[in-house]
Amino acid sequence: MTTNRGQRGREDFTPGILRCGAYRIRKDPSSPATAVSFWGSLRRGGARAGQIACPAPTAESHLTTYAPSVLATRLVRRTWVSTALLIVGGALLTAAAAQVSFYIPPVPVPFTMQTFVVLLCGGVLGSRAGAASQLLYVAMGAAGLPFFAEASSGFDVLVGPTSGYLFGFIVAAFVVGKLAERGDDRHFVPAVGVFLIGSLIIYACGVAGLMLAAEMSFGDAVANGVLPFVFWDVLKALAAGALLPGVWKLVGEKRS
Repeated sequence: MTTNRGQRGREDFTPGILRCGAYRIRKDPSSPATAVSFWGSLRRGGARAGQIACPAPTAESHLTTYAPSVLATRLVRRTWVSTALLIVGGALLTAAAAQVSFYIPPVPVPFTMQTFVVLLCGGVLGSRAGAASQLLYVAMGAAGLPFFAEASSGFDVLVGPTSGYLFGFIVAAFVVGKLAERGDDRHFVPAVGVFLIGSLIIYACGVAGLMLAAEMSFGDAVANGVLPFVFWDVLKALAAGALLPGVWKLVGEKRS
């Protein structure tokens, strides 16, 4: 990156992103901090023409972490500590929702509020933290904590008929989070679409699990693991599609 001293480096103030070690600096002429850093470097002779000095790291900068534009980062400042708490909270909320379950024979998969919470975790926390919360949930249940449906637990559940749904939670939370990071959770129609896509991912993984663990045919797996839940999951998608845009309207839709 070069510039001409006679032009005082003004052509260098074009919008963009500079990398400064582990930091990303937005090169924006409206940013006083960047401008001061740039001109200060030239006046002190501490940097060659056209270079922008790196800001000194602070204690706060070491604590900040990946912060996508989702509800969680709008409501809570994203640091390593807050991210860890949000992930643990998402896992515990999923475990609590799994206990609200009931069966309708002969369907071998319980009806729960779990998928609603799984998709909300992705939409509210973002792709990485949302998927991490579900990975933690599955890991804690497999380790013996009574977090799966009907307070079940253990490795046997991970190889049982409902195993596909559990692994589908992780994938669905990530995909829903990615779509939410694009802003697709801020209006009713796209938000409903996001949650329906998440539900389809869980269905696909659930059908695969039923075919492998319960040795069902594809038709039987769909009949037992998808069709009974479609109406229930559409209602949950509509509820989530109304909830998230409503919260965004309360906190403001301006991107961080």
